[in-house]
Amino acid sequence: AVNCLVLRPLFAWLNCRAFGGWRCPPPRAASVPGTGGIELLVASAGNSGSTAMHVALEAIGLRAYGPEELIFYSHDDAPFDKPGVVDWSGPAGFVRGCGVQAVVADLVAMPAVEELIPLNPNVTLVWLTREWNSWKASKQTTLARGLQSQLLTKVFDLAFMCHWLPMGIIWPQGDIGMSFFRTSFGLTMELLDHCHVALRVAASSQGFRTRKERVGGILKRLMHSEDEYSAFVEKFRQMVPPERFVETQIGSLGWSDLYRFVGRLAERDPSGPLPKAKLNGYGKNLVRMAMFPARHIVLYAILLMSAALNWLAFRAAATALA
Repeated sequence: AVNCLVLRPLFAWLNCRAFGGWRCPPPRAASVPGTGGIELLVASAGNSGSTAMHVALEAIGLRAYGPEELIFYSHDDAPFDKPGVVDWSGPAGFVRGCGVQAVVADLVAMPAVEELIPLNPNVTLVWLTREWNSWKASKQTTLARGLQSQLLTKVFDLAFMCHWLPMGIIWPQGDIGMSFFRTSFGLTMELLDHCHVALRVAASSQGFRTRKERVGGILKRLMHSEDEYSAFVEKFRQMVPPERFVETQIGSLGWSDLYRFVGRLAERDPSGPLPKAKLNGYGKNLVRMAMFPARHIVLYAILLMSAALNWLAFRAAATALA
């Protein structure tokens, strides 16, 4: 009981203190891949391929941020609730400090797109669209499964897998600024997602409720009428010159299109489709498990080992004291 009621909460607090300091700019500038600013903006109403686009942009070497990264690394716990006070472009701001090169936004992160468009006048805005009836059906499936599946996995992780040891105080900080959808192997972002992000969201619960109300109102309008959905797309179309607005479906895009959007020469075979990144409406954490199974197997092995070490150490201490 002492272990679960005293030591483990203490370790959770130590981990939160350690990882809570993971903000940008990071302490070592070497972790920033580039300082050229935003090269591409991608937006959608969700359920239109934004996760697949996020993974693809990381695969071609761009540091891409979605709503999870923007919230996690921001100096403000709710950058979408007060977008006007966030430093979106300065060298001391988290966008430049983290070396963000692309932003992939759904309805949650749309205020970031509205702030970044005038600050990046030469950047292309790619709008991922979908036939309205198909989008509405997909969104209804996500509303029925997505939040619940994410909540269940978070509860399981926090209840059984996380915070058996204060790993945060010794965890190397070289991955500060990385995306949760990085394609290179690494365990840091998975550890943060499974064991820390939920606690940070809980700490800013008022911001979470504000975002939920704002996004819920927009989503209700878009699902009510195809005209509302079209008007929402048109609003963003009017924000950029016609030559910098690309409206497309994720299924029609290839690797060569991504290189063209950012004006880079292809560094990999440009043929073939972009990665698939949906799992029948379930949460993004389950999508990452399906896309990157090896790193999750290793992560859970480490977490189980930490639980075993905790038990052995506590048992040895209890025996010594007895």
